[in-house]
Parts: sequence; structure tokens; C-alpha cells
Amino acid sequence: MLNNNRKRNENIEINECTSRATCSVSPTIAALEAVAVIFLKHLSFYLLELKNSGVENLQIQREIVNILASLTALNEYSEHELYEIVRNEYFILQEVKKTYIEIMENSGKPLQLFDTIPDFDENTTMPKAIMLGEKNHIISDKDFELNKFVTILLLVLQSISLNLLSYSNLKSFDGEIFYQILSSINTLNSRNITKQILKDEIRKITELDIELQTKVANEFLKTYKGISKIDVSHSSRKGKAILVSGNNFSNLYAVLQATKGKNIDVYSHSNLLIAHAMSEFRKFEHFQGHYGSKTENCILDFATFPGAILMTKNFKNNTEYLYRGRLFSTDYIVPKGVKRIINNDFSPVIEETLRAKGFSKGKTKKETPLGYNEDDVTAKFQEIVERLKSGDLKRLYIIGIDPLNERENAYYDELLNSLKKDEFAISFSYESDEDNVLSINIGNYIPLMSKLLKLFFENYSITSSNIIFFFTTCDVMTLSMVLAVSSLGASNIFMAQCLPTLINPLVFTVFEDEYNVKVITSPNSDLQEIRAKK
Repeated sequence: MLNNNRKRNENIEINECTSRATCSVSPTIAALEAVAVIFLKHLSFYLLELKNSGVENLQIQREIVNILASLTALNEYSEHELYEIVRNEYFILQEVKKTYIEIMENSGKPLQLFDTIPDFDENTTMPKAIMLGEKNHIISDKDFELNKFVTILLLVLQSISLNLLSYSNLKSFDGEIFYQILSSINTLNSRNITKQILKDEIRKITELDIELQTKVANEFLKTYKGISKIDVSHSSRKGKAILVSGNNFSNLYAVLQATKGKNIDVYSHSNLLIAHAMSEFRKFEHFQGHYGSKTENCILDFATFPGAILMTKNFKNNTEYLYRGRLFSTDYIVPKGVKRIINNDFSPVIEETLRAKGFSKGKTKKETPLGYNEDDVTAKFQEIVERLKSGDLKRLYIIGIDPLNERENAYYDELLNSLKKDEFAISFSYESDEDNVLSINIGNYIPLMSKLLKLFFENYSITSSNIIFFFTTCDVMTLSMVLAVSSLGASNIFMAQCLPTLINPLVFTVFEDEYNVKVITSPNSDLQEIRAKK
């Protein structure tokens, strides 16, 4: 399957990009990211000081969380798009800094001011911003080890920012979590920062992130009236249609409301799949199904969809050249050629859909199982726990969400078929007809996985040596969960090998060396290693 991780580390070349932890993005994007993070560092200090003086600004809080969450999609941005984020940060920083100076001077408290990146002002061009980012690093290049941990901390902060935005869409903006995010960023301002300080911050934020994911899941289930086990349609039918892609369920629900009674079908895409298992979404008769079979195959799916497309997260930045005029977005940063939707006014999407040709005829595709029955899952968890405690089960394998690629499909098909009678698997993605596999398809919605894992480990210790985790994706939320279960004492953690476009290979060695994470090789080899342990 994959090269053995013990050999892989020897082949990693240490060069400028690996030492700066920027191999996953282009050098120019990495330079602009450095500017963005430096501005966030300064903002964190001033905003924490203002909070201590009783001054808060909810609009700025939301803006900063949006900025941090947007950095998740660095490899999907053009230089111009990231430059706009940096410029927005600069103006926010000037406003916050001005307020800080006024408050401190009026109170007679001593001022502590950061020298913002020299020569950066409102007239700074994009080429100059890139040049300044190349000269001004988040942490000195000499601090090779620290840079790897800084990168990991930023990944976790991006994850918790995404979850905070999800929570605010479902319920309210949690200011307490926001200031904990700021506190972690402010750690990077210290001149005495150490590896242990960074590891402690990573641990605190990952544990907070998992707690927040559980809160998101609870609000999600409450808002959309519970979940059921169903078969979701991937078929299409003749008529006008809108595709909603990404991970913003509030936007999907608003589009369904706006199109009710207009003879327009709505199809979900990407991580919105789980909506079909939710009671509140199933009340819309025109919520036709889930378009496409791949989680992130936007190029093919967008090209074949004959209607308007609403993106509720950033996608590959070449989409605007292929589908100009049909793409809309509610994102914080909208690519060139994509029309921005403001204040949930989806009338432009509807108008474009009515102009489009729509499906000339329907196409029938195989349905897939989705969702779960909560009472059934709870009862099954209790049974598994009792069998583990009695010794009837020797090992429990927990398999994460589905990356939907052929290599891993083959890996987990073989792994699940190779389980012994005294072994069991809980799979949050891969379906199996085996008696010793509990399949819970949650449509790649990670907060539900966090909630269900919390339910299971309320009755069984996560530190038990007979628990084996397999994490299947490399997104920031999954990486945060990997770090969390490691910090909680899980001793057997396997993970897919992440592409360098997702995470710097050298940074990933920290997961192996510091967090006891192993890269999957082949089902046979990995099972032999697991079973050799007593």
C-alpha cells in the first residue's frame, strides 16, 4: 500500500521550505501567510489587553475567526485573494491599535506597542507584501524545531475556528472560546517560547476543539430535529436545479426555504451529505439528493451540473475560469469570477438557475446508506464495552471518516475482511456486511464522530491497549482529533500518509515522533504489528 513510515523519514530533504514548514503551499503564498499570522499575533495581544480593560467588539471577533478559518484553504487561494485577507487584517489592526492606545493613555496604564511589519501600510502592493513576508518570519528560521510545532498549533487553531463558526451559525458566537484562541496565538509573541510551551498550547486547544465539536454536534441535532438511518439518493431528475456545496448547513437550509414552491430541485454536494439524514431537511420535497459520488470532486461535478452552484467554502481557485457566471459564494473570501451572496439573499442564484438549461432528463444511480439510529448505536456501544471488559473481544478498531479514494477503499476493505472473531470494528465510513463491524455512515461530518466517540469512551478507557484508531483524512479537524486522542493517552494511532499539499512532510514527523502516530502501510503488516502487542 504505502511506504513504511520508518523508512520514509530518512528520505525527507531538509531545505528552505521544510525548515519553514511551508512545503504544502507555494513560496509566495507562504510569504503572505507569514504576514497574515504576524498581524494575528499583534491583534491577539491588543485585543486581550482591551478585554482586560472591558472593551470588546463582536464584529472584529468574528472577522478574526473568519480570517483564521480562511487560512485552512491556503493551497486553494490565489496570491490576490490572500493579499486581500492581509490588507483586511492590516486595517483591523490599525483600528484595534488606535483604540488600545486611547484606552491605555486615558487610564494611565503603560503602553506596549509592537512594531508592525516595517514598510507595510495602506499603499503596500502585493509584490511588496510578498517580499516583506519573505523577510519577516513567524518564528526565526533558526528555530527549526519550534517552527514545526508552530505550524501544528496553527493547524489546530484553524480547526477550532472552523468549529466556532459552525457553532455560531447554529446557536451563538462563543466569546470565551474566541479569547482562548487569542491566548494561544499570543503565546507566539513570547521571546522565551519553547517546544514544551507550544506542546502545552497544542494540547489545550485540541482538547477544547473536541469539546466544541461535541457542542456543535448537539446543536446540529437539536436544530435539525434529530438524525435517522436512511438511504440517500444520488439520482437526478428532469428540471431546474441548484447545487449547494461545502459545509454550511445554514446556507443549504436557507436555499431550500428560498426555492420552496418554485419548481427548482436542490442537490447537496461535498460535506453537506449528512443533511439528508436530518429530519428538518427531509421535510423539503425538492431536496432531491446528493450530487456526485466524491467528497471533493468539484471540477467534474461542477462541470456536469446544469444549474447555478452555491459554494459555502473555498474550492480550487481555477473553478472561476471554468464556470464563470454560474458560481456563487457566501465565503469570507470569494474568488474572482464568483458572485458574492450578501445577507442570505439567494435571488441571484435562483435567477441564474432559471436561466440555465437544467437536467434534460433524469439519471438513476445507486443509493447509499447514511445516518444512524441513536438508540441502536447506544445499545451496540454498551454491548461492545461489555465484551471488551469480559475479554470476549481482544481488540476494537475505530475507523474515521471516508476520504473516498481508491487506495484507502482497498486498504479498509481488506482490513475489515481480515478481522478475527475476537476483534471488532466501529467504522464511521466504510460499509461492511461482516458481523463484527458496526458501520455508522456520518457523511464525513466530523462533529458527529466526536460526539459518538465521547459517548463510547464514557464507559471505556481510551488509554486501553486494545483500542486502535485509524484516521483516514488529513484535514485540520481530523489532525486536531488525532492530537486530542493522543494527548488523552490513546496508544495505538494509525493514519493515512498526508499529501505534501496538505501538510509539510517534515512537520508530519512530529506526529510520529511526539504523538505516537503511525502511517498505514498494508493491512497485513499493520495487523501483524497490532496483534504482536500484548
